[in-house]
Amino acid sequence: MVALSVYSSEFFLVALISFSIHQLSPSVIRPTFREALFTLVGALVSTLLITFFHKLQLLNRGRRERCPSTPGGSRKNVCDDAESSIIQTLEQLRTVLPPGLSGSGYNDAKKVIDYLDDQMIGFIQKSPLLQFSTVDANGLPFVSPKGDQPGFVTVMKDFNGKGNGKGSVSVSGSTSTSRSTLIIPDRPGNRLLFGLQNILDNPNVSILFEIPGSCTTLRCGGSAYISTDLGLLQDHVARKCTPKVVIVVNIKHAFFHCAKAYMRSGIWDPSTWPSEEYQVKFGRYFAPKGSLVANRIDRGVMDHYAGVKKAIDGEGEEMEH
Repeated sequence: MVALSVYSSEFFLVALISFSIHQLSPSVIRPTFREALFTLVGALVSTLLITFFHKLQLLNRGRRERCPSTPGGSRKNVCDDAESSIIQTLEQLRTVLPPGLSGSGYNDAKKVIDYLDDQMIGFIQKSPLLQFSTVDANGLPFVSPKGDQPGFVTVMKDFNGKGNGKGSVSVSGSTSTSRSTLIIPDRPGNRLLFGLQNILDNPNVSILFEIPGSCTTLRCGGSAYISTDLGLLQDHVARKCTPKVVIVVNIKHAFFHCAKAYMRSGIWDPSTWPSEEYQVKFGRYFAPKGSLVANRIDRGVMDHYAGVKKAIDGEGEEMEH
């Protein structure tokens, strides 16, 4: 700003001199109006060029400060090294991580199938928890957990879109390679409906099933839609609470994921668990932290959780929050 002010002052000084010369008495040789105009334009262009190069110098100086030269006086700086280390192509990726015996990707991985086999169905029947992934209209991904008693997700073969209204019945012991469909009841939640809204914009979903104590997980996915079929809703009643909608997923890929990540984390080993539960409070997102309103919201959340726990224990009915 200081430099720009100086250059501006110089410009106006040149303009003033040119104007003064033009107004001198006839005894002095005066420049023509055209010559005076060229002088003014030249001064303006010079000022702009000086300002531009000054700003460019400041930018380069700032970049040098952010990206210091590497040890040894190398002209290549840290920022250049960071940019060159970013993998941008599949060829670059496979140079660092070459494919193994399992395959090189989705299309040639032998363990990936387009249906749920008997082993996968058995896994789902014992799973009380899944992670449900969706993508919104802008391509932003979301993941939400969904859980209930083992077998809360129904597996159907050659599903016709209707429930029987007689209770959830999963296919068992099937080795058929026919089309597989999942029915996932939507239990009462916070009603933000991120996942459900995303399905309306983009039906492609992905799911990860977990079983406590098992380090192997089941990954599957496909095309989803939301249904209010009365038979399906009645098939998935739990704790006297009938779901308002169910998510129907037509499976297009399914495979078991290896156990190494869960083994490293020690997630199922009680000796690795924190000595105290990590308390999360939601009130601070609705009101100033520690305020009366925030504390009241936190108490309300805990009271609601207590009600859900009673319903799970068979001592009440699960209600919408």
